[in-house]
Amino acid sequence: MPSLHDNIILSYEVDLENERIRMRTRSSHAVPKNMDVLFSGVMAHAFDTPLHGSIIFDLDEWDLKHFIPYNREVLESGKGYGWLSVSIPMTNCTPG
Repeated sequence: MPSLHDNIILSYEVDLENERIRMRTRSSHAVPKNMDVLFSGVMAHAFDTPLHGSIIFDLDEWDLKHFIPYNREVLESGKGYGWLSVSIPMTNCTPG
């Protein structure tokens, strides 16, 4: 996957029915280039503070085996609400 480090987030679309997120970004290099990132297999998501000019520092793909223990406290705090306000790992993440 091409590097998204320091890309500016222009917009994102969450498609819960089809378990996808499309994030439109722009590189901050000398020659700016737009790039869409497609996440599939999305079970839930959380964008805590989507602000104008938000920058991607890093994207990691985690499997559930590692994700759940790392986020146990957040997951348990949402128990009983019928939804979780956390990011769940995506099964596929590809530039599009």
